[in-house]
Amino acid sequence: MVMELLLKQAMKGVGRWCKSCFVNSPDPQLSDNKKKHNKDPHDLLVKFCNHKTHEGIISIFSHETNGVVEPYDPHDYILSDSAQLSVLGCHNGVVCLRRPHGKPKCDANILGFGFDAKNDDYKLVSIEGYLSSHSDEIFYDVEVYSLKWDSWRWVTSINNLDNDLHLPPSMTEGVYTNENEMYSWRVTYRGKEAIMSFEMSKEIIIFTPLPRPSCLHPYGYLTNLMDMNGRLAFLHMDPRFFSIWWLGELGVEHSWSKLISIPLAYGLWPMAFWKNVGLVLRRLDDENLVLLDIATQRRKLLPISIPCSAESAVFSFKPSMVPLN
Repeated sequence: MVMELLLKQAMKGVGRWCKSCFVNSPDPQLSDNKKKHNKDPHDLLVKFCNHKTHEGIISIFSHETNGVVEPYDPHDYILSDSAQLSVLGCHNGVVCLRRPHGKPKCDANILGFGFDAKNDDYKLVSIEGYLSSHSDEIFYDVEVYSLKWDSWRWVTSINNLDNDLHLPPSMTEGVYTNENEMYSWRVTYRGKEAIMSFEMSKEIIIFTPLPRPSCLHPYGYLTNLMDMNGRLAFLHMDPRFFSIWWLGELGVEHSWSKLISIPLAYGLWPMAFWKNVGLVLRRLDDENLVLLDIATQRRKLLPISIPCSAESAVFSFKPSMVPLN
């Protein structure tokens, strides 16, 4: 399978303090049947930044050939330090890259990327906090960029005094889930750990409390959010196991379900779900990625190497179905 990564559009002033671009990865062998395509396996997109060489690399691991499509340096497409780039998200083969651009006005600035199937549009959502000029209250402005219309639009403002909302630090990445077209982040909402989700089509925000502490191991901690076959999930790690939790219905605290607990192996860090029942793990003592079959708990070494000193991110990835223009 031949992949050609093409820069389609660069954006300035995304969230007023970073720049993003959209990269399209088309597949000429794609069928026009969307239902069939949705059942096809995903490839694996791996992005890492080596701070020793100041090099940013994106590789795509093919599920068909079990090999790596020739990696490329985003610097060839964007006139910036590629090591500063991060992948905000990917959908339908479109990859949204982000790099810092200036200093944010405050620490509460987060971005999300997803696809609005109803309006056939790729969107960026920016949530930016600011202090009121009349008081010490913090407000969060929610704005959406439409790639289809090439414009920003204000959606709503959230009054922190009424909602006691605390966003994660700036540049914190969330996760996009395809089934409900939501981009989600971990936040604190009304004194509880929660998930804040932005629905791309309706452009609304939904808060979902995380499971109560009594449901989790007292000495455990929650890792980053993940996309599990189109649904929102997270991993909770304790001294002996990591448990996979899956969300049934957004906005409903009691719809969280613990699917399975797996013995924790030293030196392995979960990165992303892949191939339905697979979990990609990074081995911290060398340069390899491992695929764990959740059902059988068998492990398979993937032929993808990441330098030990490099920061990395892994995404489930499909070739392009929807053109950008």
